[in-house]
Amino acid sequence: MSHPTLSIPRLSHAVSRRCAQRCFFLRPSKKTNQLFGFCLGVMLQKHPTVRLTCFAVLSNHVHYVVSDDEGDLSSFFRDLNGLLARSMNCCLGRGESFWAPGGPRPVGIFDEEALWEQLVYATVNPTKDGLVRTPEEWPGLLSLPEDVGTRTFRFERPSKFFRSEGEGSLPEVVEFQLEQPVELEAMDPEAFRHEYRRRLDAKVAEVQRAFAEAGRGFMGPQLVRDQNPYEAAGDTFPDRDDTPTVACKDRRLHQAVLRWISEFRLAYRMAWVLWASGLRETLFPFGTYWMRVKYGVRCRDPVQCLPVAHAAAA
Repeated sequence: MSHPTLSIPRLSHAVSRRCAQRCFFLRPSKKTNQLFGFCLGVMLQKHPTVRLTCFAVLSNHVHYVVSDDEGDLSSFFRDLNGLLARSMNCCLGRGESFWAPGGPRPVGIFDEEALWEQLVYATVNPTKDGLVRTPEEWPGLLSLPEDVGTRTFRFERPSKFFRSEGEGSLPEVVEFQLEQPVELEAMDPEAFRHEYRRRLDAKVAEVQRAFAEAGRGFMGPQLVRDQNPYEAAGDTFPDRDDTPTVACKDRRLHQAVLRWISEFRLAYRMAWVLWASGLRETLFPFGTYWMRVKYGVRCRDPVQCLPVAHAAAA
């Protein structure tokens, strides 16, 4: 049996998802950018408790930093990735799986330094991968520090695939804005954008120096656009040893969070056995997702959990 989904309200997560076989199905183009942005806007309207801070759409994978006031990111990404897969397959004229197996890979972010690191990592990705010299040159969808809280992203409904009338029709135009992470919502917005930009510029300069020392260049926007969407980057062997579930720079806190997750999983299994045996009043641990959503089980209050869990949900 797989591990239960851990759901913590108001906790930022770094989430990524790969295309099947690492193919360039999301290669930047006017059509891809419009379709992806429209799907993202539709799902942010459908899930109003989701707080999106940054996103980067690379040719064969996607990065987000996102949280949900109700701890329901699983539903958000289920709906978003499903709509993206169907519409992109229609656009590409293909069938079968669009995404690599395994689902999104959410990484809970448990301290401020790790949060800044994940924001910068998502934004610097096209430069880190040797695609463009700066994130601003990326021809695909990518948010920048200056976009948070100031820019309104606006996407018209693509003419293909999406219904314009009748049951299941979608709006002609969607708009959305990026929000500061819940952990930094008290920070002055201008100060947040300035610090985000400062850290991003430092990382970009570091990557550029490393490339120059190694005698490497950057692909450039035009070559990125010219990629064949059916080509792939790298092998598809699963990186099972590189799938973190926690981002935390404080070592002691990191260890405490991992202990709490282990205790959560054990408590969940014990509660599930009791519930399955007929004891329907069994209390599940705080952080339970599927059993709460599907069957309405009762969960323990956060104050009954370890301090780290309470702090993450506060």
